Amino acid sequence: SFFASVLFLSLLEQLKKHWTAIGISLALLGLIRPQDLLFGMLLVPHLSLRTIPRIMIGFLVAFLPQMYLWYLFYGSWWANPYIAEGLGFNFLSPHLVGVLFSPNNGLFLWTPILLLATIGLFRLAARNHKRALWIFLVVAAWYLIASWSVWSLGGSYSGRMFISLLPIFAFGLAEMFAWISTRKFLAR
Repeated sequence: SFFASVLFLSLLEQLKKHWTAIGISLALLGLIRPQDLLFGMLLVPHLSLRTIPRIMIGFLVAFLPQMYLWYLFYGSWWANPYIAEGLGFNFLSPHLVGVLFSPNNGLFLWTPILLLATIGLFRLAARNHKRALWIFLVVAAWYLIASWSVWSLGGSYSGRMFISLLPIFAFGLAEMFAWISTRKFLAR
């Protein structure tokens, strides 16, 4: 998940964007963890009649083999073993606070530096409006995770479902370190 999100973000940040490769990397994100298809929302500012077909070709080249296997094994073009086991989403009653602060794998309780990184993301978005979409992605993923029937993430440590977002959190943390380094109390 971490590698796939770094690959997607790196391709998206290149000056000369390779739209087919971006589509392939988005498919890779979705193949590893379907929730990471949310990264596709970062493409919205870049969508045009020129980019959409290239992104879709890349996505389908990488994702269609998996869909075909699902069809062969399960008789459906989309299959999710977790949902087949009776797990699912409750979007009307998400555990938003629990996902962040529960003693049972709460993200900020078990990984408090990500709270600092989240503050940094808001600072970064205020300074660079292109990064505001990153916050929307993090919030959408948080809501999705909090809506999952096993929102505490079972026997993991901290928020393993947030692994693909760690590169984005890294930018928030860098923003906080840059801000802290400019404070007068460090000048001595």
